[in-house]
Amino acid sequence: MKLTVFIPAYNEAESIESTVQNIKKVFRSDKYLKKVFSKKEIVVLDDNSTDNTVEICKKLRGVTVYENKGISKGVGRNLRISLNHLYERRADITVGIDADGQFDPSDLPRLIEPIIDGTADMVTGTKFSDRNNPPVGLNWKKLYGNYLVVFIINFILGANFTDVSCGYRAYNRKALYSLKIWGNRTYVQEAFVDLFFKGIDIAEVPIEAVYEGIRPSKVFRFKGGIIWYGFRTLNIIIRSLRDYKSFEFFGSLSLISFFASILPAVILIFHYWKSGSFSPYIFLGFISGGLVGFSVLMMIVTLLADMISRLRLNQEAEVIRRRFETFAKGKK
Repeated sequence: MKLTVFIPAYNEAESIESTVQNIKKVFRSDKYLKKVFSKKEIVVLDDNSTDNTVEICKKLRGVTVYENKGISKGVGRNLRISLNHLYERRADITVGIDADGQFDPSDLPRLIEPIIDGTADMVTGTKFSDRNNPPVGLNWKKLYGNYLVVFIINFILGANFTDVSCGYRAYNRKALYSLKIWGNRTYVQEAFVDLFFKGIDIAEVPIEAVYEGIRPSKVFRFKGGIIWYGFRTLNIIIRSLRDYKSFEFFGSLSLISFFASILPAVILIFHYWKSGSFSPYIFLGFISGGLVGFSVLMMIVTLLADMISRLRLNQEAEVIRRRFETFAKGKK
């Protein structure tokens, strides 16, 4: 079997070498990895770094570097345009780890084991399995922001995950070929939701994460910081509901509009029954009629969106099947 560990990187000259060397050390010393994998490799996905990240990586033995040219727009875009490179590695298991050293490569066997055992297609690390002991150095904004995002996504999925924002993840071929990324700045939450709704079996394992002494997050380096991150997460959630629960999403809007139309109609009818005239509440009739019209429109949209969603899922299933045919035939 073959294992590929990929590292998204943007201006990581200070930490990339130590991260690579620590991964190599685990490759050499861990008995489980040596037993399971006959081939192990490290791939760096550089997002047009302006420092000497690429030069450092190219000097490191046994490291493959893919350079994404153009303006850096974030880890999401970096991974999206690098997926074909990862497919071409033809690994049985692919693991993503950050370049800044916040994650411990010695946790690799822990992430991989559920996939080898056949109990999961994707395994994600969780930094919050014990809420009484959050990661050292994690500021309160990110801590409670993570809790809020987990709560909302668990509500949507009907699940009980503890961390949906961790980038330390292991994928088998089924999960990797099913991965779809829209966003530029980040991808972790939307990929999580997307894979869950595609029927990918997801497991969590506790991992060590250290934030003290780690450089500021590259996800938060853009204008808006944590406020932008919050709106971005909300956008992911709304889009996930629209795409994967379109019937419930648009149907709920239709029902809300219909029931909202009842109150002004009742008031108007009651007033007419008492006075024999619609005046001065005739405007309530227009409001009620408008809400009923919107409700009917949303019901039509519900049916169309549900049909489009089914077609899209069928097309994605065909794309995944072709990826298996193209990339899973042999090993590189």
